[in-house]
Amino acid sequence: MTWLHRHRGLTPFLLLLPGVAFLAVFFVVPLGFLAYQSLESGNIDFGFAFTWEWSNYWNAVHDYKTQFIRSLEYAGIATLLALVFVAAAIFAAIFHVHLGNGVGDRNYVVADTQDLKHSYKLGLGDLKVDLRNVAFPTGKTEVSTRVDVGDLHVIVPNDVALRVDGDAQLGQVQMLGKTADGRNVDRHVVEAGKRVLVLKAHVGVGRVRVTRAVR
Repeated sequence: MTWLHRHRGLTPFLLLLPGVAFLAVFFVVPLGFLAYQSLESGNIDFGFAFTWEWSNYWNAVHDYKTQFIRSLEYAGIATLLALVFVAAAIFAAIFHVHLGNGVGDRNYVVADTQDLKHSYKLGLGDLKVDLRNVAFPTGKTEVSTRVDVGDLHVIVPNDVALRVDGDAQLGQVQMLGKTADGRNVDRHVVEAGKRVLVLKAHVGVGRVRVTRAVR
């Protein structure tokens, strides 16, 4: 049995050693050298000596106050922008936001089965899919709808059986009059019939509504 097998608990620390050595050589040592030089006094003609000259810091702040303030402003703005972008990236990753699916409001009024699509998607905004005029054929017809962030409303005919899976990662699901809200909520409808609409309705953040057409 090798030494590493006998001391497996040290493996993470051994893997960190190259990184620690890199920081020590290229960060800690130069930082210490700069700190040493910042406390020197003298001039170019007669040379410099280490004298613990703490007043160098005050002189630097006093002489370059405008530049210091400006650099802090730029650093604050850059940090704020970076936090916004990071938050947006995390949000998009968690809730699977695909802006390539479209941004804005979409309203589809489907006239018949020839006009019916198997999938309706939207990245950000409100999506309405009106199926009330579709005469669904005998058997199963599958339709998938999805909004990453926003509102999804699907209107279904009164004369077709439904098998619906509706869910929201964060938000509300309204399924034929029944409502659930919160995190990772879902509602399901299972009906029997000769003509069945198999509908999937998903929202990342927002609201899902599936309603019967008003007679």
